[in-house]
Amino acid sequence: MGRRPMRHDVDCSVPETLIMLPEAKRPGSVADDIIQTMLSGFHSTAEKKCGKALRSDPDNLHLKFLLAVTRTSQKNWTGAVTVLQELLSRAPHHADSLFCLAKAQVELGRISEALDNFRAGLSIKPDMANALAVSNILFDLGRVTDGVEVLRWAVDRFPESADVHSALISRQLLCPDLSNETMSTEIERWRQRHGATRSNGIRLTNQRDPERKLKVGYVSSSLGYYAPFGLWLQMLPILEHHDPQAVEISLYGDARFNQAELGPVWPLVKSCRDLQGLSDEEAARLIRDDQIDILVCLIGHTGGDRIGIFTYRAAPIQINYDGLCSSGVDDMDYWLGDPVATPEASSEKFGESILRLPHLFCFGPITDAPPVSPPPHTHNGGQIVFGNFNLASKISPQCVNAMAAILKQTQDSILVLKSRDKGYIHDAARKAIIDQFIGEGILESRLKFLPPAPSQAEHLAQYSKIDIALDSFPYSGCLTTFDALWMGVPVIALGDGDRFISRMSKMLLHSANLDHLVAGDRNDYIAKAVALAQAPSRLADYRTSLRGTVTASPLCDIKAFTKSLEAAYRQIWQIWCSNPVQPASAELSEEPA
Repeated sequence: MGRRPMRHDVDCSVPETLIMLPEAKRPGSVADDIIQTMLSGFHSTAEKKCGKALRSDPDNLHLKFLLAVTRTSQKNWTGAVTVLQELLSRAPHHADSLFCLAKAQVELGRISEALDNFRAGLSIKPDMANALAVSNILFDLGRVTDGVEVLRWAVDRFPESADVHSALISRQLLCPDLSNETMSTEIERWRQRHGATRSNGIRLTNQRDPERKLKVGYVSSSLGYYAPFGLWLQMLPILEHHDPQAVEISLYGDARFNQAELGPVWPLVKSCRDLQGLSDEEAARLIRDDQIDILVCLIGHTGGDRIGIFTYRAAPIQINYDGLCSSGVDDMDYWLGDPVATPEASSEKFGESILRLPHLFCFGPITDAPPVSPPPHTHNGGQIVFGNFNLASKISPQCVNAMAAILKQTQDSILVLKSRDKGYIHDAARKAIIDQFIGEGILESRLKFLPPAPSQAEHLAQYSKIDIALDSFPYSGCLTTFDALWMGVPVIALGDGDRFISRMSKMLLHSANLDHLVAGDRNDYIAKAVALAQAPSRLADYRTSLRGTVTASPLCDIKAFTKSLEAAYRQIWQIWCSNPVQPASAELSEEPA
């Protein structure tokens, strides 16, 4: 699951901003009527009402602000900018107008102006949501350090917000020079504020029978066909292959679980609990009432997955499953890993006990993927096309340096870059990465950009445009690595990282029996990429064989993976039944029979 840090996106023109207007507090006022019209979904009608009211009262700044909001709600960004600039010429310190203007400017690609207006608004009215919006822009521009500093400001300004602090933890992982010690310090700060145990006095009544059917709960708001992170690609086959005689499954999250989204899993789960509207304490009580034996946190600090529930000891055993880093929750008992993900010699620190599976990553086949196509060098005159489809903010200066070295050693080759969300879609974002490559001696003409794909199938089809994928580092790819392999594109990955997020591609390639694509250091990374570019027959072989290789490997052996997961659940349950105290690290060294 561990792919990328959550964006924590926000909408700057929220209805609460409107409701606070003095005129809106008077039921029956013109402003109240316009707001009610908007809240009913009639945005065009609301704009017309604003226009009519302003003709009678052209100097009313509240109505001008409402007019701007009606236009942003209809994505008329240019029209909104015009009104807001006029408003701010008369009321330059109106923070909500500055925020609204900044949002419109982002949509228009006027990033520098947007940042200025966000900062001006924050200096007047410290606002958590808009601080997150500023950080998102900076990360999209590849300005990781600046984005992290904004989040640090937000954490200091809003110390009560666990979600903002989680955003800092997950985004800090993008910093290219981050040390494990620095990361541990931040997680400890989060623990002291939000992760300390709140379970004192809580009595667990689960039956201590080491052999009975286990009740396992998965906590995530990102489950279903339309979930982000590609989480469903991993969890769907696991849920389908759980042994109903051994494990009873329940799902929990801030989501309205329904049959359309859960598809074939719907009849396989005991219950689906929507936790929206419940506090963490109330949600934990509900889970305890359900008598869940093992509660699994999916994704962790990447946003929206109610990690605070685990501080109330919702189940006898609580597991952090691929949350990118240690949870910082005192009552989180285990971190799931494997020998590659969490080697004994790693300096990365975990508050949880490590439970090592034979393989941590496992994916189901992508059934709607387009067919594999011939490598592009076969029909473009032999020109080798390298590519990276990872998050733009994962492309570190060290990564640019290595990629530039590869381009220099492979004559006439090009590099295709593509990112999800808003990465590279703005001129400023493209210029930022282009300037880095120019600084390494690479001409702009050797860089090509692809827009984000509107669907998974179209995203996968774009792998037909590259011969070789160059993984990012020190924050590696995960789902993008699997996508590339599935489409017949070999991935060169750097395997010398000393934390979980640096080893994700290495883990995938190991589980796919493709360890020879993992480089031991930077020089080896460059050498492997150059050697592969000079071996067109190998590229042709990869194109036709990789999907079959991956399908036949442990990376796609869902049955074996689910058995090993259930064996791990049974092992730690038996330990708890004999002594309900957190045990030491454990390892399943062999696949279960």
